[in-house]
Amino acid sequence: MTNRFITAGILIFIGCFVITKGGYWLWVWTLFVSLVVAYELICILRKNKINPYASIVYSSITLGMLSLLFMPTRMLWSSWWMKMIVLGIIGLSFFELSTRKLYGFSNRWLSTLKLSIFCLTTLPFISLLRDSHNGHWMMLFCFMIIWSTDTWALFGGRWIGRTPLSTISPQKTVEGSLVGLIMSLILVCIYIVLRGVPFWPYFIAGILISVVSQMGDLHESLVKRILKVKDSSQLLPGHGGFYDRADSTLFVMPLVYYFFL
Repeated sequence: MTNRFITAGILIFIGCFVITKGGYWLWVWTLFVSLVVAYELICILRKNKINPYASIVYSSITLGMLSLLFMPTRMLWSSWWMKMIVLGIIGLSFFELSTRKLYGFSNRWLSTLKLSIFCLTTLPFISLLRDSHNGHWMMLFCFMIIWSTDTWALFGGRWIGRTPLSTISPQKTVEGSLVGLIMSLILVCIYIVLRGVPFWPYFIAGILISVVSQMGDLHESLVKRILKVKDSSQLLPGHGGFYDRADSTLFVMPLVYYFFL
């Protein structure tokens, strides 16, 4: 338990620092986390006798992150075809949730392609969103809802949880999920009043973030269940791996970026 609190404190400090600084600080941290998440997933797949080309995955992520540093290539992330790719990988992930299956891991090349696209269409948007207009407020808005949903869903499930949300993660309940959503929307309303921002866009975004963050968490549970691992790695004492910590934010950042874009 001590290790868990120490690790959480270090992660919170680093997170607050790089988000406040933005720019290259956040870019370096995002690149680091993206590569580590890719490494964790590659290790998990190799334990299941699936051996993606790691060098291609790492190179794709690095090149994708480097494209954020130059305006001509940075604009590509706002193109219609990039939106289609992002929505496609998120849609595939949610389809996997509905079918309780993982697709694209049948051979080395497909698994390499899927890992590269998955990491490129999720984590880099942390840096993109922070560097957009009012980016620091948008990051606060996103993490505020993600953490609120996660916390209240946990307590709601313990207090009144009766109906399992999914067989993928038996401890999660429908009641807990609804409590997390409702309490987060109350927080959204407070945010709207204090900042004086338009009600409906932010209220709808709040619903989107709360629901999608829970689905991201469930998808990570599906990956671990099918690939037979308890944690994505042991890199973070008391917390598992970076994928375990980032699961709720993976699909939220690109959707929020495009929603407000």
